[in-house]
Amino acid sequence: MKTLTALPIHMRTHARKLALSLFSLSLFVVALQIMKTGARPLEPLIHEHLQVHSLWDGLGFGWITASAILSGSPVAAIAVTLYDGRAISRFAAFGMINGSRIGAAFMVLLVGYMYSLRGERSRDGIGVGLLAALVAQSVHFPALLIGSVLLRLGMFERLPVEQMEGVTSLMDRALDPLLDLLTRLLPDVALFPLGVLIMLFCFRLFDRALPEVTLENTRFSSENGFLSNPLLMFALGFGITFLTLSVSVSLGLLVPLTAKQIVNREQVVPYIMGAGISTFADTFVAAVILQDAKTIALVTVAILTITLISMTYILVAFRAYERALLRFTDLLMADRWALRVYLAAFVLIPFTLILT
Repeated sequence: MKTLTALPIHMRTHARKLALSLFSLSLFVVALQIMKTGARPLEPLIHEHLQVHSLWDGLGFGWITASAILSGSPVAAIAVTLYDGRAISRFAAFGMINGSRIGAAFMVLLVGYMYSLRGERSRDGIGVGLLAALVAQSVHFPALLIGSVLLRLGMFERLPVEQMEGVTSLMDRALDPLLDLLTRLLPDVALFPLGVLIMLFCFRLFDRALPEVTLENTRFSSENGFLSNPLLMFALGFGITFLTLSVSVSLGLLVPLTAKQIVNREQVVPYIMGAGISTFADTFVAAVILQDAKTIALVTVAILTITLISMTYILVAFRAYERALLRFTDLLMADRWALRVYLAAFVLIPFTLILT
């Protein structure tokens, strides 16, 4: 029987990445359970000091937090566990989930700016970052309003979660000794921050385990019919993000690809929309692991409303929608003061939502 060191280099690399993926997934489950246990003691702190009560509070909190850590997935998972522990309301959690995706676009803006420092078609790199932010805002704001109506109607709250009872109860039994030990050793308010730190470490490990994804060596070009089809580009963005479970990877690819003219700005809008939907895969998994019908319904409503808005743009008025985004992007890039005002608003709006 061959040992791991006897395998070819590429097979050893794949084996290490697979092992790292399985370990990070297990760590993700552990982090969720620790956060779930530590969520309830945080309710007085959140209500009295953070003031995260309403839909708009949650939107601002998720937005600014995701911008600060340059990632939306951990913030969405935090929202799910806080709601599962009833530390925040379902509307605050729903706002936080949507805000996490708007704030995550700041990462693409930052990558575009850093790429521009290399002097390689800097306008295109920054333009992709602006497009990612504008697409997220144009999709999530209407989805937030429609989703809040569906939540008031109690949609999808009777989903059959009983089928997961055997799996989740097995996980609970396996993790009970660890949770009991932590609750004895640490104060209640320390459990949730510990779970957050483990989750952030977990996502970092998972990013290292991701396969190398690149489109540079394909036969695609900016004139290729495949890349000019909105539905196919939507599917490509959805697929790459679903396979990597990282919107940072799938959207970060767009900056160098656009700068090298492998794709152009007109082709990336539906790609960004597809990536914005499949990035909820890990959030949905987190909700299922927690096995709460209302939590699963919350994430389901988020996914369905974002899909509804995205497909409406693509199927009903895509060219008009795309032209509006591109014109606004060009306006921002042509005027430094307009760009500064937009970036300042990107930071100040979430703070305003929290404080009002």
